[in-house]
Amino acid sequence: MNFHNHHCSSLNNMIDFCRPSKVKQRLFKYYPLTPYHLESFKRHELFFARPSMLNDSFDTSVRMIDPYKSFKERIGWGEGMGQMLDYHGICSFTEGKDVNNEMMWSFYANNFQGYAIEYNPEALYDKYAPAVLSKVKYLKKPLNLDNDNLRLKISDEVFSIKQVNQDDPKYCDRLFHCLHLVKSSIWSRENEWRIIMGNRGTNHGFNMNAMKQGYYLNVETKVYRALFVGYRVPNKELECLMDIASGYSINVYMVEPSIMHGKWDIIIRLKKVA
Repeated sequence: MNFHNHHCSSLNNMIDFCRPSKVKQRLFKYYPLTPYHLESFKRHELFFARPSMLNDSFDTSVRMIDPYKSFKERIGWGEGMGQMLDYHGICSFTEGKDVNNEMMWSFYANNFQGYAIEYNPEALYDKYAPAVLSKVKYLKKPLNLDNDNLRLKISDEVFSIKQVNQDDPKYCDRLFHCLHLVKSSIWSRENEWRIIMGNRGTNHGFNMNAMKQGYYLNVETKVYRALFVGYRVPNKELECLMDIASGYSINVYMVEPSIMHGKWDIIIRLKKVA
């Protein structure tokens, strides 16, 4: 056997969900002006949406599992497991060099009628275990769950698909965590990081919100670094956001698209110093 070729094949058959382990640039989250987002900001909470509430129809849904008959037989897959999977929670962020991302402002902050918060990654790393800040993996193809040789690495532990069975729920939990971190490469421009609440999350400070769309997690105020407000936010909501930011001692900036030096750009102006 050619050791080099075997070694390369083995490496290519493993997906590492532990790397990168740190945000290299800056971490943002973009919000529309909805009452429950404003209230969660006021109460220094992060909102975790159930997978079925997200805008990607493949986001850890039964669609990622249904095609793999051998895998489903081994884990005893049924409707109840699908429902359990949708009771997980996902909180998404985007990594970037700055908040100048018109696509994110348009899609997630309601075309500058919302706001963005810059978060401190250091205040999120391993602080709310078992929910841990992790990088999304963008793949050209979904995970083949019928490939027993496929190996996954998460939390510095490597396991193979064939280890996932109904007799040991530990590996099933780990696999579902990995599936929450897999997205199609068409979403790669979002450069997403996630904190995931799995089956154990409700025992670690998570609370289901009144609308049953997800969960809130109370966090320390040091997770906030800055507030960026879209230029189309009404004065009443702007004042509300500024009051909240003042309580957290963070700067507030106004954000507006503009053409500068012959290029599409975004102007960021300091509105209030903490």
